[in-house]
Amino acid sequence: AQAVRLPLHQALLTYANMDSSLSPDSIKMVRVSGFVSRGSISKIREGGRRYESLKVKVGYQNLMDDSNAMFNAFQYLGSNKGGKSTKIRVDANRAWNDTEAMEFASALDGIELHAINKIEFIEEPLLKHMDDNDEWSLEGQVESLERWFHHTGIMYALDESVSDLVQSHEGLIHSILPELEEAFKEGNRGCRAVVLKPALVGVERSAQIARLVRSKLGLGVIFSSSFDSGIGLTYTAMLGALSDSHPSRSPPLAHGVGTFEQVGRDTLSPPFDSYVNEQGQLNIASLARAFYGLSLNDISESLNVQQEIVPA
Repeated sequence: AQAVRLPLHQALLTYANMDSSLSPDSIKMVRVSGFVSRGSISKIREGGRRYESLKVKVGYQNLMDDSNAMFNAFQYLGSNKGGKSTKIRVDANRAWNDTEAMEFASALDGIELHAINKIEFIEEPLLKHMDDNDEWSLEGQVESLERWFHHTGIMYALDESVSDLVQSHEGLIHSILPELEEAFKEGNRGCRAVVLKPALVGVERSAQIARLVRSKLGLGVIFSSSFDSGIGLTYTAMLGALSDSHPSRSPPLAHGVGTFEQVGRDTLSPPFDSYVNEQGQLNIASLARAFYGLSLNDISESLNVQQEIVPA
């Protein structure tokens, strides 16, 4: 495949399949979600940035630990004066059964007044749902999450379910997309976003799934990375920027590249965090030029020339 012969930054543009009417260089800033691991709220405070979204990990074996994690996050929101109202993204990693998930939701108002209004969504609050034949399907998982949303009023996001979907279809995109569309045939209801991890799902599949989710399903898309160096975060952020450029009923959301504040040193110089301002926005245009010596438009034009020269 031609993609194998292309540098990764050109493959990103190839599979984003940007409309010819769109200019890559119109993408100046990408919103970043802050990240809080267990006991790391102090690093967010030290950074001094006012993120519009703050991701908090829960699912710590007991409700007390989860409550403490949420309490610390709400305390951060209370001290985040002068900026936009920050929303919390809760990441449960499928830690709870139905009862435990309901207990967590019930405990929130005891931690913070109007807590539910301050939560953007919870990523995968429920265990992997298996049917009577001990088989998993995305539609079954979404139905379980919808029931939970109906009872709690808290929106959810898909994460691990995307990887399960890809694996269940052996990575075949022509099978993956129809099942994803079928799962939301009655509307997006309680689903706020779909989280895509290119390192797990793949660059091409991530871009194709993102286009369907944003353009047809009208859901948010969040590109997310793990504890990567600035190089990995840059590629993830570029995918997020390209996805944000496509028309959609859903406005762009902050992307999950905020783990840089948890890492002591970076392989990039200047480091990745130097491109993130006090409002938690990444200057993707400057980062792309520093990273490649080219603007996003230059990269796109270079790719178009190569596509004219290289036979299919």
